[in-house]
Amino acid sequence: MKHCIRVRTPCRLHFGLTSLGHDSDRPQFGGVGVMVASPCVELAISSANKFGACGPLSERVAQFSTLVAEQLRLPALPDVNIEVISAPRAHTGFGVGTQLGLAIAAGLAEVLGFPWRDPLRLAQLARRGRRSAVGTYGFLLGGFLVDGGHRAGEPLGQLSFRCDIPEEWRFVLLTPHAVSGRAGLDEEQAMATLPAVPRTVTEELEQLTHAELIPAVKTGNFSTFSEAVYRYGCLAGKCFAPVQGGTFATPETAELIAWLRSQGIAGVGQSSWGPTVFALLPNEEESEKLCQTFSKSPAACDYDVVSAAPANTGAVVESIE
Repeated sequence: MKHCIRVRTPCRLHFGLTSLGHDSDRPQFGGVGVMVASPCVELAISSANKFGACGPLSERVAQFSTLVAEQLRLPALPDVNIEVISAPRAHTGFGVGTQLGLAIAAGLAEVLGFPWRDPLRLAQLARRGRRSAVGTYGFLLGGFLVDGGHRAGEPLGQLSFRCDIPEEWRFVLLTPHAVSGRAGLDEEQAMATLPAVPRTVTEELEQLTHAELIPAVKTGNFSTFSEAVYRYGCLAGKCFAPVQGGTFATPETAELIAWLRSQGIAGVGQSSWGPTVFALLPNEEESEKLCQTFSKSPAACDYDVVSAAPANTGAVVESIE
């Protein structure tokens, strides 16, 4: 083992998939997302007499560590202790499973002297990225990311576009207590029963991405980007209506998004399966105003509220004493 290290990675917001159920002549899945500075996944790996895991999500730490050890062809789990210092609740729309798995893969590879700073290699070590590649590229690069999707037999989607998000923008993240999005077998069954996304819808999502989202984020055009994010999320969400029951995961989510729009906030949406709702604000002052306004609403006691800056760099992997 080279040294003890600490890994800290931002989490991701996913605006929705672009393609699903098409023939093999075009890429599947794809999508658009951003990385946010908080919440984050942070862990420390230190030498020990035998393998151990502690802190939040310790069972998943052990599972990911076993996967990584198998990929690295290790005879056994390494003699390290992995402590999860911080992590948001899993299955809430932040891609926690992917960020945790990639953090463990990068951390173990680093301390054992294996290369890992390649998106495909990293995804293979943690066995992530089967559908969305936004979290994998976001782990390494941060920023605003467009996943171009992948064809059958390809292990990871292609990074179609990536750029920094204006530093002054803020994402207010509203996560209901004790509510989780789909995951595991539930998610697999839901994906298996979804009808194919019509090609016209995929083409409209791609048009929104390349004609509005990308130019707006490149030039810092907040209003255009905000409205395009909302339209993208609504259009992508309707493709999941057969299993969600509507454009959004729950009636409460739909009501919250409608309320935020009534406050004059255009860039609102559901991240992945939810239940987290995000609202895009132009700066920290406006973000604080929204947080204060929401705190006075009847629903406030049921939500965790975070004001997050964009994360324009990926994970930090550093030596610790």
